[in-house]
Amino acid sequence: MTRLEYTINGEAASVEVEPRTSLADMLRERMNLTGTHLGCEQGVCGACTVFVDGVPARSCITNALSCAGADIKTIEAFDDEEAALRQAQGTPYGLTASIMTGDRSRGQRMADRFDSGIVHVNGPTMASEAALPVGGVKNSGWGRSGYYSIEDFTELRLTTVS
Repeated sequence: MTRLEYTINGEAASVEVEPRTSLADMLRERMNLTGTHLGCEQGVCGACTVFVDGVPARSCITNALSCAGADIKTIEAFDDEEAALRQAQGTPYGLTASIMTGDRSRGQRMADRFDSGIVHVNGPTMASEAALPVGGVKNSGWGRSGYYSIEDFTELRLTTVS
């Protein structure tokens, strides 16, 4: 076993792991942070996505040892709606977001306050319909499609000829 130091969701953490332990298994089994889910366990579905030093990583295929000393952010449940909104708005990205709640009306009220191109209430972010336009915000502008892509890939220019 190897003892590793991390910052997880803003708090210092120390944990012992076996050399072959995935980051997802360490978070779920050793740290009891169960917001990180395991889906395909091949890094394709995205259910295991966490941020390691600000960069998205598929934790099911990332070795825990390779993240020693890193700042790790996971997806976790919130009891306080305002705290959840502050956390979500604190990211430089805004292409898509999900709100999971047992109260659909509350989810809709929260969705109206999100700074994101698409907000899913009780659905995964990967459920976006390809035919719908996606207007990403913040640093997610290049993920736009449909009508919004015209603005991203064209410029208004004036040329005069005498």
